[in-house]
Amino acid sequence: MGSTSSHRSTEHRSLLRQVVAAVDRGGSPLVVRARGEHRVTTLELFFDLLFVFAFTQVTHLVVEQPDAIGLIHAVTVLGLLWWTWESFVWLCNEARADRGVIRIGLIVAMVLVLVIALTISQAFEQSSSSRGAALAIAVGYTAVKIVHAACFLVAAGDSPLRRQLVISLVASVMPTGTLLVVGAVVGGDAQTWLWLAAFAADVIAAYATSALGGEHLAAAGHFAERHGLIVLLALGETLLAIGTSAVGELSAPVVLVVALSLLISLALWRWYFASFADALRARLARLGGPARSHLGRDAYAYGHFPLIVGILATAVGGERLVELVGAGEGRTGWFAAAALALGPALFLLAGAAVAARASAGAIRIRISAAAFLLALVPVISLLPPAATAAAVAAALALAALADRRPGRSADFELG
Repeated sequence: MGSTSSHRSTEHRSLLRQVVAAVDRGGSPLVVRARGEHRVTTLELFFDLLFVFAFTQVTHLVVEQPDAIGLIHAVTVLGLLWWTWESFVWLCNEARADRGVIRIGLIVAMVLVLVIALTISQAFEQSSSSRGAALAIAVGYTAVKIVHAACFLVAAGDSPLRRQLVISLVASVMPTGTLLVVGAVVGGDAQTWLWLAAFAADVIAAYATSALGGEHLAAAGHFAERHGLIVLLALGETLLAIGTSAVGELSAPVVLVVALSLLISLALWRWYFASFADALRARLARLGGPARSHLGRDAYAYGHFPLIVGILATAVGGERLVELVGAGEGRTGWFAAAALALGPALFLLAGAAVAARASAGAIRIRISAAAFLLALVPVISLLPPAATAAAVAAALALAALADRRPGRSADFELG
């Protein structure tokens, strides 16, 4: 009996010494630090998959309201989702996502993101139920940011700089959350502009936080891999949205439009993964300290957002083409033409900006191809939908041929 009690006492003292040692090292027994380069965990990938569903809901905002206000709604909600995702990317870059308190926080965040995604389609409708949906998004988003800040606080340990960063993160939640909640309550046009202001506040707060010097990009490969995966998942969402819209409307013209939309998505895949993704990752890996963090902020956190917008705009254009073919329309019209051409053009321009910031590839062909796509809009708006899809796919294919270089590989290696 006494031997058992003594053994347990020894175990307790050993555990206490481990906890004290972890705290003395500036860490936390509730957090497992990621040491050096590490792979993306399956929990992080599961987290990312939730955003595929959320992205699909965002595209429906534009499809249901094909005008400037619908576009503002979609970009605003997408921006809020993007900063939610981005904040956890930075956190999981230095602390294991599948261990300790970070795992719990990520699972809680997943539940909240699912609730947000389920209510996106009703967020801007003018009814009593839509007010509830908008409020669910506002409260859910604020809760996600608080969960992230709490996880970051635990991961910060006793570092004064990191604790200062946590304080700034919490402070940034207050204006954004207030604007979202007030907008959800009042509704109407005021909601549109208050939510857009909330998105702008988040963008500014993220930059101001990074200026504190507290952001630390521990693993360049992991960081680049997460962003490559979200691009890949967004491209998959494009195919999902277009394919879903074609179900029940199958005919030879619809199948042709879907097939051409696949070629357009493949062209965007090629422009990212074979054109500059590896060079960008290598550039990030060569840097260290604040220089690496700043490049991660500029080229990935900020630079990849318009890439995602461009991909989703392409999805909207493809969905609209399928609807037009199903309805027997003989002309594409301005909305579908603009979405299908502006989406890839924005993708190429954003890629050029990222490549220029990182000195990771030529940009002239990207800019030229984007300008050509923009010039096509008045022409393809008069064409039949299938001809419009063929024209955009051909333009991207010709630009890709012009960009070919010996020794390039389109493979994207995970890990």
